[in-house]
Amino acid sequence: MIRDLLARATLSVRLAIGLALVSSMAMAEPAKPLVPAGLDAGGIAVALLGPGIDYTKAGLAARLARDGEGDPIGRDFVAGDNRPYEPQDASGRQPGTEAALTLIRFLASVRLVAVREHPADPAAIGRMLAFTTQSPATIAVWLSGAPSRRDWPILLEAAKRFPQTLIIVPAPVDQKAIAAVPPLANLVFAAGEPRLVAGNAPEGVTIPKGAGGEVNDDVAASLWVAAMAARALEVNTKLDAAALARVIVNAAHPQR
Repeated sequence: MIRDLLARATLSVRLAIGLALVSSMAMAEPAKPLVPAGLDAGGIAVALLGPGIDYTKAGLAARLARDGEGDPIGRDFVAGDNRPYEPQDASGRQPGTEAALTLIRFLASVRLVAVREHPADPAAIGRMLAFTTQSPATIAVWLSGAPSRRDWPILLEAAKRFPQTLIIVPAPVDQKAIAAVPPLANLVFAAGEPRLVAGNAPEGVTIPKGAGGEVNDDVAASLWVAAMAARALEVNTKLDAAALARVIVNAAHPQR
């Protein structure tokens, strides 16, 4: 009994230390805009893990996942709040916002859970996925995910820990990098044509080049896959992540 209490106490200390570290990484930023008032958008929720979104845009504000009080269900791991606002990058663009608008174009009924990644946190993807599992979203797109990233092993561990979440990432150019990834039923790669890539099956998923407009083809493919998965959930809400992955691959390659 004493040993069990000590074990619990040790776990509590680890969690407290982890929370303290995340809080200490919060960056000082210019004041962010308030989230426009509204109610939950309804529909299948998809989490966008990346630089955040400009939720002041009407097309995005209306599709936000919200709680019963109208507050957004999202997380900004940079500022440490629930307003994952995306500032403009050095080129004046907002790639996360562009991705969100593209996802809505692919599926107008989608509900957005935006999660802003902390660039200085080496375990950011683990924290983002842990948050996602506490949200309405069972589909997550890691917009900048890649096997070449140093935190890729954390993604693989998180995918094993959260098998109920379908994780979609843009495919790397190097096919060997995909082949080296251990097969996980809830992890899918996606790419713009003509490259053929693998989910957890060799046939993979592709979409026409340029379908995402200004959005990178492989990111657009990931968003298209997320929209496809959300459509499948609209028809059958009991599908789990592994089943969704199979639906996606089979729909992309019905001859298989």
